[in-house]
Amino acid sequence: MIAILRRRGLGNGSTIGIKKYLEENHGRNIDIVRSDRITETDYKAVLRWGCTSDFRHAPICINTPEMIHSVNDKPECRKKLIENGIKCPTTFFSKEEIKRLIEGGGYTVEQIFPLIGRKRFHAQGRNIVISNSIEELNNDISSEYWSQIVSKDHEYRVYTFMGRILMVAEKMPTEVGRERIAWNHFGGGAVFNNVKWSNWPIEVCKIGLKASETMGIDFAGVDVMSKDGEPYILEINSAHSLSSEYRKKTFAKALNWLCEQIETTEEKPAHFNYPEHIRTYKSMILPILRDE
Repeated sequence: MIAILRRRGLGNGSTIGIKKYLEENHGRNIDIVRSDRITETDYKAVLRWGCTSDFRHAPICINTPEMIHSVNDKPECRKKLIENGIKCPTTFFSKEEIKRLIEGGGYTVEQIFPLIGRKRFHAQGRNIVISNSIEELNNDISSEYWSQIVSKDHEYRVYTFMGRILMVAEKMPTEVGRERIAWNHFGGGAVFNNVKWSNWPIEVCKIGLKASETMGIDFAGVDVMSKDGEPYILEINSAHSLSSEYRKKTFAKALNWLCEQIETTEEKPAHFNYPEHIRTYKSMILPILRDE
């Protein structure tokens, strides 16, 4: 049996939905274990829903603590993506770096600002600080990295799983959300609309899959925005919300396939390699979903 490990206040609705679909459609029983209520029950594998708590009751781990830490540390994740040639909004990792660019005469204040400041560990669009000048930047005492603001045309979440894509959703801002820099589902700022396979934005999917591969994570929700057709990675989530029945059902199908692989080989399978030739969604979707 497999366990899904989550922490209190994170992933309750998503994991219950996954459990339901596994039981009703695949006859597979799983346990949802909260990190503050761990028992001595042993499992064949554990899937960590953004939770890095100590868990010694399963030999196989899907999304290891190291994988989760690597994407939860937002500036370090952003650095690694940029170093590997993956496009992100222009990012600064210290105030000194920003000031040197301006004081050195290479950039004007207008070319740098406005900036969006974030903490090292953040979620759900909270604790955003906007700086429009050096003075405002100096007054920002909470942020640990800063990004130039791109007036995006679209924002998507690409759900990756073992080197392939499960689904794509477009984040659509509500009237409230349109007034915000971050279009976040939290606080009623946006809703996620499923994108049909044939309408997947291919360049967005490519960069989302490449970002997931670069970080080496087993599954993730990769947030990608686009401006004039150019995609940019915003962040990678290790405990993405599954807010629709379709997304819960699709994740459950993928997890059932993974469980079957583990039961057959007694180990977690390797990730699929990044596709050599991509023309349509068919090269990127998890095969079990397309074959059904």
